[in-house]
Formats: sequence, C-alpha cells, structure tokens
Amino acid sequence: MKDFSTLVRMVDQTTKTSRRLEALVEFFSACSDSDKVWCIALFTKNTRKRPMSSQRLREIASDIVSLPSWLIDESKSIVGDTAETLALLLPEPTERSDKTLSEWMVWLENLKTFKEEPARQGLAIQEAWRGLNSEERFVFNKLITGGFRLGIATRTVIKALAKDQECEEGQIALALSGQWDPMQLTFKELMVRGQGSDLSIPYPFYLAYPLPMDPTANDDEQHQALKELGAITHYQIEWKWDGIRGQLIRRKGKVFLWSRGSELISDSFPELVSAGESFHEDIVLDGEIIAYKDSIEPFEQLQRRLGRKQPSKNMLHKVPVRFIAYDILERNGKDLRKESLKVRRNHLEQFIHQHQLDRVMISDTIKMDTWSHLVDLHKQSRQYHAEGFMIKSIESQYREGRKRGDWWKWKVNPMTVDAVLLYANRGSGRRANLYSDYTFAVWSSDDKESRTLLPFAKAYSGLTDKEITEVDKFVKKNTKERFGPVRSVVPQLVMEIGFEDIRKSTRHKSGFAVRFPRIMRWRKDKPLDEIDSMDRLKYLLDDKQGGG
Repeated sequence: MKDFSTLVRMVDQTTKTSRRLEALVEFFSACSDSDKVWCIALFTKNTRKRPMSSQRLREIASDIVSLPSWLIDESKSIVGDTAETLALLLPEPTERSDKTLSEWMVWLENLKTFKEEPARQGLAIQEAWRGLNSEERFVFNKLITGGFRLGIATRTVIKALAKDQECEEGQIALALSGQWDPMQLTFKELMVRGQGSDLSIPYPFYLAYPLPMDPTANDDEQHQALKELGAITHYQIEWKWDGIRGQLIRRKGKVFLWSRGSELISDSFPELVSAGESFHEDIVLDGEIIAYKDSIEPFEQLQRRLGRKQPSKNMLHKVPVRFIAYDILERNGKDLRKESLKVRRNHLEQFIHQHQLDRVMISDTIKMDTWSHLVDLHKQSRQYHAEGFMIKSIESQYREGRKRGDWWKWKVNPMTVDAVLLYANRGSGRRANLYSDYTFAVWSSDDKESRTLLPFAKAYSGLTDKEITEVDKFVKKNTKERFGPVRSVVPQLVMEIGFEDIRKSTRHKSGFAVRFPRIMRWRKDKPLDEIDSMDRLKYLLDDKQGGG
C-alpha cells in the first residue's frame, strides 16, 4: 500500500500528463503483477461496490477520536472529503502493516461478507487504521468510500502500460476494453484479452477533436477555418447525432451491445440485440443509439431508456430506439480498422444494403461542393435534431482514443441567455468551502411594471478559480436568506449562460428545461435590468423547431 499511496500522491499533486505518465511507468516497473491489475482497474474502471457508506466510516472514526458524529460531519463539510477528513483526524499509527495493494483489495472484498455485522466491521476498520500512516489511510478510506477519482486519463494508463510491456498502445487498449474483473483475472490473462478468447470484447473507440474555430466567428471566418482542412472532397461529412455512442457486435452468433463507457448495455436495448441476431454475418458496427419514432427524437426521450436493465413492453413501445451505424470495424472476423474510411464505408454500405434492417440504419453522408455551402447548412443543425457535423478524412484509419488531424466535430454554438445569480450552494471536493454551484434566473416578462425573477437553470462550470473566489465573497456578503446549505443572494451578478438544447417541461417552474447549462462569461458590463426574459427562452425554442 505504501508504494501505491505514493503513486496516488504524485498523480494527485500534478496536472502534467508527462509527470503522471512517469509516475505510472515507475510504479508498474516495480510492483507485482497482482498490484498492476488492481492499479489498472482503479484508475480506469472504479466499478466495485463500496463495502460501507461514508457516514458509517465517520461513525467508526468518532469512537476513536472521541468526537461527536455531528462535529466530524461538520469537519467533512469544510474539508470536502470523508477520506481526507478522517486521515487528518485519526491518531498516529501504533503498528505497521505490510499488506500490498492487491492484498488490501481482497481484504476489502472480504469485509463485505460480514456486512450484517456492523460491530465486526468496525473493529476490522479500526485494526486496519492502526497499521497505516496518514497518506495510506487517505487512500484506504478512498477505496472504502468509492470516491477514488483522480482525473487521470485512461489514455495515460495505456501509454504507461505500453512502455512497461514494450508493446503497441493499441494492444493494451484492446486488452482493457469491455468489462473484466480484477478479482478473476491475472495480469497475464488481462494482457491477452482480445486475442480471440472473449467474443464480447469491443474495440477502443476512436474520438474526434473539436474543430479549431472561434464560437463567435462569422460566416467568412468559419469558411476560412474550414478551408484550412483542405479540399472538401477529401472528407466524409455526416450529421453529429445526439445519442449514446455504442458498438453493436455479432460474433459466432452471439450479440453484444457496448457503450463508449465500456458498459455492456445489451439488456437495456433488447430490440437492437434482436436486430444483431438477424445479421447474416459476423460484424462489429460503431454508431449511435438514438430514440426514433417517425424521426429522430430528442435526447430526453432516450434518457427514459437509460439505466433500465429490462425495459417493460410499454417502455419499448413508447420509446423505440435505432442504431445509426457510421463505421464498420470488423467483418467476418477480419479487423478493418487499418483500412481507410473510404474502404470501410464501402463495406458498411454493402452490409446495410444486404440486410435492409428497420432497427439498424446507416448514417447518411452529406454531399457538399464547397465549405461555404456547409456553413449555411450548419445553421440548420437543430432542426435536424443534430448537434452539428462530423468531418472525417476519407483516408483515415480507425484509431484508438482522441487523435488530432483525421476526425473533427463541428458542434453548433450553444444557445445563450443573460441571467442573474439568485441562489448559491457550496461545491464539493476541493470547492467544498466555496459557494460554487449556482442557480440563475431571468425576468418573467419584458413588462417592467409586473415582472419577477424566475429561476430557470443551475450551473457550476465555466468560471476560473479566481472568479469563483470572487463570487464566493459576494455570496457571503450579500446573503438574503439561508435554506440549509443554500443561500439566496441579492440579484446583482449577471452571467451569460450557454446550453445545448431547450425544451418545454412541466417539472420546472419556468416551464423550460435546458441541457448542459454552463457559464460562458461573467457579464460585469450588464446591469440586472437588462438581463433576458422568458421571451428569450420562448424564442430559442421556436427557432430550434424552425419557427423562428
């Protein structure tokens, strides 16, 4: 545990990818194979169920430090993290544990077996704490509470493993794809996954880079940015659909459906599995799962299906789905990823033509003679229920992760509204002592005599650390009322709020729900009197639907 705790500290204290990579390579080169498996799982999956709640862990610590639970809870609200709070409060260790990371993970699995014996669990935790120093306790507590998130990219772990094993990154990426259990696999078994031993394993997804373009660019500037990509004829252009990225796999008669997050979601979409079972050949398709009736439905409809392991017949009828395929990665056992997109597209068109499926359709390409024509069409994206365009080089191979140069995504600019901060809540983690979660409001109408402020969206991202500190000071000095952890404030701070979509909603007081709201900028130049009203929200909705 000592070496792993040192690794966690080094990774947590730097934002430099190169330094994190060095730390991982150093750890992998020195640790046991069993520790490697658990380190990989913790950094890339973190899907194990925690043996007990954070509250229960604080109660156990309360008995040791002779502090009431409410005081420990209050301390946690300031520190922002149970694991760190208890690591700071617990007394110095009286013993020394030499358990490795893998041994501690097995120990934690065994802890679950006497979940119905809280006294026994408590004694086991206390004994463990006695043999760990503060740094090790912090990691140990993190593993218990299920909050083991350090923001390290899976790509960095893959690079480190490739260096350690002296092999290609693609081989490592494929080995780590899909679901696997560190309790069941040895490191050697993990490294040979994807070599025919498991029919279900998906390929690592290839991701597009945002098109390098200023969101405020006018038509001429957008045209110029696109021209820098080269001739439009060198690219395949498709709509960017607002759904769930997935791979539909049929191998040796068995069908699997995977999400981009390496979740097996076959049970959630049985109609797509049935479609795969009707295929006349083995295939791996990359595409988008979307809600579809007579046409593509808004993402909110698809959300009704997410997380349902076994959707009812009524739900299957109300929210039918389709799989829009835009790439083919494998056909009859042959890996096509090294082929050009142009070749893969031919394979995909042949496959779709030969099968004529209702539930699986091809993502149509957009034929344009000039980039300027594409700029004009881009403005109509929302009317097609799309987020913009995917622009892919026809000579591109299907690679792993996010690579710059071949695949680009050009999303529509966010809808924006100028609104005022009305409520503030404390954040979490390192922002637990700052008011960093906000509720924004607009005027109920343009009539200055009768209008009131109406909350319409919550947002917490978009401000710099310096700006958040400035807002925090304002909140504390200008609080009107307190509602538990929430404060209402004097309506004075005006922000430009951006969001991807808007729809009517009976669940929200404003009558509207917005998707992915975030702060675009602090409008210090704009007074409260000049913020937007509900009329602006109605206009955005009408414009999206083509009536504006």
